[in-house]
Order: sequence, then C-alpha cells, then structure tokens
Amino acid sequence: MRLGFDATSLTESGKGLATFQREFLRAARGAVRELTVFVPPGAERASLPDEPGWRYVQVSPRPMLRWEQLGRPRAARRAGLDVVLHLSERASLFGPPQVVYVYEHPRHRASLNRSVGAPLRQRAVDATTLALFRLALPRVAELLVASESTRRDVGRGEVVYPGVASVFRPGNEQPRYFLHLASSDPRDNSGVVLEAYARLDEPPGLVVGGNAPDALAPTPRSSASRSNGPASGPPRRSPTSTAARSPTSTRRSTRASGSRPRRRSPAGRR
Repeated sequence: MRLGFDATSLTESGKGLATFQREFLRAARGAVRELTVFVPPGAERASLPDEPGWRYVQVSPRPMLRWEQLGRPRAARRAGLDVVLHLSERASLFGPPQVVYVYEHPRHRASLNRSVGAPLRQRAVDATTLALFRLALPRVAELLVASESTRRDVGRGEVVYPGVASVFRPGNEQPRYFLHLASSDPRDNSGVVLEAYARLDEPPGLVVGGNAPDALAPTPRSSASRSNGPASGPPRRSPTSTAARSPTSTRRSTRASGSRPRRRSPAGRR
C-alpha cells in the first residue's frame, strides 16, 4: 500500500500538530516501508528520518483551505497514493481515500471562540470548518478520534488515545512530581485529573501549571485531608502555576478518561 502523510505543520516554530507529526515519523521508522510525506518549505529537517522507501515532497500549504481541498488531493494523485493520513478537520471532498485523526469536534472550538468574542474573520473560518467537517465526514475511509468523548460527539470513529512524546517521560528516573497543564477551558477536565491523582497510592508532588482556575487551588489540600497523612504545605500560587504535595493512602487507581485505551498514537497535541 502506498501511504501518504501530511506533515505540513512540521516547521521549527510548529507546536501541537507539529509534535504529532514529528512523533509519528519517529514511530513509523522501521514499521512503514513505503511512505510519501508532504512537507512545507523550511521543514524541520532534523525530524525527517532518512528511511529507505520514504520520499519527501515539498508543497505549499498556504492558504491552508486551498491546500486541504485542492493541493493535497492533487498531490496525492500525482504521487499515486492509495491512502492519505492527516489531522485536518476539513478533509478533502475528492481524491484518494483518507484516514483522519480528530482530537475534538470542531464545534467546541467554534463555541469557545464565540464566547470570548472572536473577530468576525475567525468566526467565518469556524463556520467554514464546521460545514466542511459535515460534508467530508462521509467520505473519510477511516476516522480516528482522540477520546471516547470525541467519538460520542462525532457519532463514529476508532478511539486512539494520544501518546506521550519522549521528552515528557521521566525515563528510568524516580518521578519527582505530577504535572498537569490546566486552563479555564472545561474540556481540559482538570477536576477529573486531580481526582485521579488523589487516588494514587504514593503520589509525587503535584504541580498544576497554566492559567488554572482558582477552584483548583484547594483541591490538593482537600484530597490530603481525607488521607491518613497531612499535606506537606498549602498550595503555592504564582501568576502561571500552583503547586502542592498530597500524600494519600487510597488503594484504588483510576483513569482520567474513564475508559480503557484501545490504541495509542505517537504523540498528543498539547
């Protein structure tokens, strides 16, 4: 099978999508014999493995909508691909079959943008994304989703939980703290994460970073009050983070997602 992969976010300044694309290529080494990778001008060369049977095709992904609907399917046809894997919510309306990985239903981001007073141009982009998402979904050969919640929102899809990039793993070192990057966005599920942390047998120190809601500050202290030992100190707050230690004696564990992973992808977006 001639497989194509859209890595057009993989630049030096790329963030979430670039992380996924970088880790996918790393994980695919030795596992995928033939792969055509679409890369942008100025692609992060250090993240492009020199793998036998792989080829890199430089494309122009801007404007993005034109690339997704015209450029990518045409490039895939020229390359003679059987299927294309990408992370776009605006899947192409024509061209070779597509495998699409979706983190969340785009309506959530559209709703959030409206609530914070996003400019008219952004709201028009959101409306276009929602319309194309509905139109293109029936044409997608395989839909992969990042959570059970997304699968319920979309109404279909195989759950493939985001993996963890190597830079975020402690390796063989003893864990020193548990880090959760929180925000005021309810989709981050910070409350569930902290409830799961409170059930760990011997948890390391807890660090909650980001623009965390004030409601998160007393959570570690409250968890400690239910355990057999006192917390080592009250939560410390700064403009960007909170930190606390919370030993517990609960003998149960839980998953923040509330369900068992079926598969794991190379890397998460955040």
